[in-house]
Parts: sequence; C-alpha cells; structure tokens
Amino acid sequence: MKVLSFDIWNTILNTRIFYRKFSISLARITGLKSEDIFERVLTAYAKIKSMRVKELIDENRIVEQSTEILLGEFENLNQEYIKKALAFVVARENLEDLILDNSKKVIAELRKRGYILVTIGNVVFWPGSYTRIILERLGYSEYFAAQIYADEVKCSKPRPCIFRKALKALREFGIEPEDVVHIGDNFREDFLGALGVGFKAVLVDRSKAYSSKGFSIVLDNRAYIIDNLEKLLTIFK
Repeated sequence: MKVLSFDIWNTILNTRIFYRKFSISLARITGLKSEDIFERVLTAYAKIKSMRVKELIDENRIVEQSTEILLGEFENLNQEYIKKALAFVVARENLEDLILDNSKKVIAELRKRGYILVTIGNVVFWPGSYTRIILERLGYSEYFAAQIYADEVKCSKPRPCIFRKALKALREFGIEPEDVVHIGDNFREDFLGALGVGFKAVLVDRSKAYSSKGFSIVLDNRAYIIDNLEKLLTIFK
C-alpha cells in the first residue's frame, strides 16, 4: 500500500461548522437570521445528497445545480450573495475549528512515514478550488501530491471515473489500484466506491453505525472501519 487518498468534508474537515460560518456570513449580507439560514442550508445539502444517489445531478454543472437547489430554499435570494458569503468565509474567517480528529497532525505523520497522499472529493455549492484554498490556509496542501475534485473532473463519487482520475494523476509513481487505500466517512461514496474500483478502503464511522468496536478489519484485510482518524496511525505504520 503506497497511496492514501482522503475525502475532505466530514472526514478531515467539519462540514457543519463550515455551514455555520457560511450561514453567519450570509446573514450579515442579507439581514436574515443565521439559524434560519443554517437550517435551509442543511435541507438543501440533504436534497443534493439524495439527488446524487439518484444520479440527478448534472456532472457538468455540479456547483451551479447545487447552488440552484440552495437558492430554492429561499425567496428571491440573489445568487451573488451566496458567492460573496462563501468567499468571505474561505478567504477571511478563522478556519482552525474545522479540523477533525487532529487530522493535520495525522496526515503530516503519514506523509513522514512515506505514504503518497492525495484527495478525492465531491463538491456541492462551492467549487473544489475553494477547498484547495481552505487546505492551503490550514496547512494541509503541502502533504498532498494531487487533489481531485468532482467539479474539476466532471465526475462524483462513487462513480469509478473519479477514482480513475486519481490513478491517472499518480501515473508517474507507477501506482496500481491495489496500491491505494481511500479514506472517507460516507459508506456509499467513499467505502463502496473505492472498493468497487479495486482500491482498499477505510470507513471513518464516528457514530459507530457500522461497527460498535471503533476499529474493525473486514473483507479479508481489504478494508477497515474506524471511529477516529488517529487510528490510521495504527493501521499504516
């Protein structure tokens, strides 16, 4: 196993806290209540996830369609306000509280141990380029050899094409599917998606919905289920 690929949102960074920051930012611009915005954002996010499962999201306009779904939760909200609120959070907010499970130190240690690290991430109503900026601001970027995002490759997890794009980006290292372990929090998108293309997989199951133990080895050592990212340091020595 040479390569570890990471999902970003809800794996190494906290989505709900980001949505909270975005809601406060949008409230300052619009005069709406931040709590009301937050609930509408969560509703829109759930709709987007459901539509992704049903393959109703146009892969050629993921961010645009997701933004339209978000706008549908409001009356007469200007799309420019959403862009402005997102830009403010990404560029100017303190983002340290997004970090989950001491993930920056975990990732730094895995890189120190010689693993090639990449990201493979889906997007909603902000582009992968914003996630790149966030990772840069938080000090993660230096550890990743490549970053792959759904809007940039026109393909979302769990579809095989996004995982194959990651392999293509690693061609110079002579990487085969069996050399890659993908780490993520979503059972369908990350765990099953990775296994389906021949990767190994780690499911980050903080709620212990799939394993009450907090650490399980499954599928003849092809996969793991953990409840905290720090347990990666036990697996990948």
